[in-house]
Amino acid sequence: MFDRTEMTATFLDPRDDFREKGVQLETRVDPLTGLRGRIAHFSVFPQEQPDYAQLRERSPAERCPFCRPLVEQVTPLFPSAIAPEGRIQAGEAIIFPNIAPYGAYSAVARITDQHIVAPGEFTATRLVDGLVVCQEYINRLLGVATDLRYCSVGWNYMPYSGGSLLHPHLQVMGGSTPTTVQAGLERERQAYAEAHGGRLIADFLGEEQRRGERYLGTTGSVVWLVPFMPRGVVGELMAVVPERAAFQELTRVELGDLADGLIRALRFFADRQLYHWNMAIDFSVTGDPDQWIILRLVPRIVLMPSFGVSDFNWVQVTEGDAFCTVVPEEFAAQARVYFRTE
Repeated sequence: MFDRTEMTATFLDPRDDFREKGVQLETRVDPLTGLRGRIAHFSVFPQEQPDYAQLRERSPAERCPFCRPLVEQVTPLFPSAIAPEGRIQAGEAIIFPNIAPYGAYSAVARITDQHIVAPGEFTATRLVDGLVVCQEYINRLLGVATDLRYCSVGWNYMPYSGGSLLHPHLQVMGGSTPTTVQAGLERERQAYAEAHGGRLIADFLGEEQRRGERYLGTTGSVVWLVPFMPRGVVGELMAVVPERAAFQELTRVELGDLADGLIRALRFFADRQLYHWNMAIDFSVTGDPDQWIILRLVPRIVLMPSFGVSDFNWVQVTEGDAFCTVVPEEFAAQARVYFRTE
């Protein structure tokens, strides 16, 4: 299940009078998706905390389409078959169609009234309400979209994540075709069932908990761990909701368990000077019992802040391999304390 290949790169090191030096690295295969990645040592410069005051000056709330009153004036409306009221709301959260869609069914869920929210300012209520409007949109879609087979919920936070607006927002993307990760999950689950007669995600999670080296803990019904092969340059956190396949059917209590874990994860990120991230929640929109809900949270950085060097290079973009500079088991040891629920 845990496929890894260790190797040594050898060269004559100019930093040590050209003596021979060996550097250890490895490749790993994500057991859930079949996607490959590389774990290698690489210098990462300390990350700078965003200057939120400066960001507010450069992106004023008065011109933000997600702030009131503009959010109710310039954002699109859903067709009446989905939302007769035009937009769906819960607390501060509002969801509406994505004006630049990623799929046949694409929506943006503005999480808060507050224009710019620092990581430590996200509350469970805010996060849950943001997830609730995503749920409601998906549930309404299921009543009218006969071709909806795949769906995911995503989050780009702050500029390094690729987010184009600073105002915190989630996104929903769905349609008849899967993403690369969704296709991988489906393929690997089917192959595992045929080869072993078991349930891949259930067996994977049980083995991770048994081994303990990447297991972090639980927040209520949600299990947290570090993936065997992180997708991020400086690591990744992962959550699984056992025996729950359909995100849109989670109760508010279960969403609160997810939010609790997210707040802990963001605290861990902030303490490691990680202030930008991507998140995705993958699930079975049709309720396939073997496809448990999976959340992935990937911190994003710039490799050299003074030059704005991206954390994506040819290895990830053109070869499709993940590249991670931290050992997952060591990353888990550092994160584990944040998930203690004593």
